[in-house]
Amino acid sequence: MDVVIAVDDPRRDDVRALLEAHLAFSRAVTPPGHVHALEIDGLLDPAVTFFSARRDGVLVGIGALKRLDDSHAEVKSMHTE
Repeated sequence: MDVVIAVDDPRRDDVRALLEAHLAFSRAVTPPGHVHALEIDGLLDPAVTFFSARRDGVLVGIGALKRLDDSHAEVKSMHTE
């Protein structure tokens, strides 16, 4: 069973559900005001590339990279099932 990682749309239903779980987890374990995980609107920013990982078509993980400049990027919103 291969895992396929590809650019994806954070608005897809299964992605949205995993992203909501990720945000809930982040808020539960991070002090108020220090959660830097992006919500869907932030993941749609043109500087952000959103990825999903799927095994046999089933979502098993998400992640995103935010381009800061031509040679730097920041990892955003990584979460696995």
